[in-house]
Amino acid sequence: MVAFSIIVPVYNAEDTLDKVLNSLISQDFFNKEIILVDDGSTDSSANICDLYASKYEFVKSIHKKNNGVSSARNTGIFLAKNEWLLFLDADDLLCPQALIKYADQIKRHPKVDVFAANFIMENDNVRKIFIKEHKSMLMDSPLYEITKGQLYLRPGNFITRERCFFNTNISLYEDTAYVFELLQKKSLYYSNFNSMIYSCNLNGASRQKHNYKNEWIYNIDSEILKSYYCYFFRHFAQRIYSHLKANDFLGIYKLLVEFIHKSFLL
Repeated sequence: MVAFSIIVPVYNAEDTLDKVLNSLISQDFFNKEIILVDDGSTDSSANICDLYASKYEFVKSIHKKNNGVSSARNTGIFLAKNEWLLFLDADDLLCPQALIKYADQIKRHPKVDVFAANFIMENDNVRKIFIKEHKSMLMDSPLYEITKGQLYLRPGNFITRERCFFNTNISLYEDTAYVFELLQKKSLYYSNFNSMIYSCNLNGASRQKHNYKNEWIYNIDSEILKSYYCYFFRHFAQRIYSHLKANDFLGIYKLLVEFIHKSFLL
């Protein structure tokens, strides 16, 4: 039976916490637990977490000293009882029926470990959908799709059953590091539906939010960046070699144009 553990790191989110929790509680899917990890909030966030935990058996309220969003998420991972994990920041929203749609894809593709979907970016009440150009599909090399700018992953628009932990030594772009670690040896099934609403405000999970489209490449830990480039160029070389074997010089030309466009012009 499909069951979800939804992990929400909370830090001074009293203005948005009710809204995000309502988006989770109202999901028409009953096999779920919501783990609220209060990361040393100094406002009324802790009380709000406790209030919801007292009202709903499937909501857990955890309190810890402030140590950053990665530490808070890792606490949630340790405590999660269900197979599938979903991370959501305390100012983002899960779209209606998102869990039902994810569960349906899990049943259709039981061997896949990571599922992803579109998300909506909201800034000053203006919304933009981050969407792939093609239909739902299985991706054997999802990291390569990310390097091409064809796939965007962030907490809230993907689920996984892998117990992969966040690097607490990284203070910025920890989401990118987590995604890279998660997907190095995993396939991913992409579904063409809107899963969550990403709020671009200054009061994120425990730090200021940032320009999402550029986060995969700038200011990333040096080892992660080096591994990312190695992965990208290895797959690029493999594609070039396959075209050479087939004497497909037009394919090589198109690949080089794609490489220049995706790697330098975006």
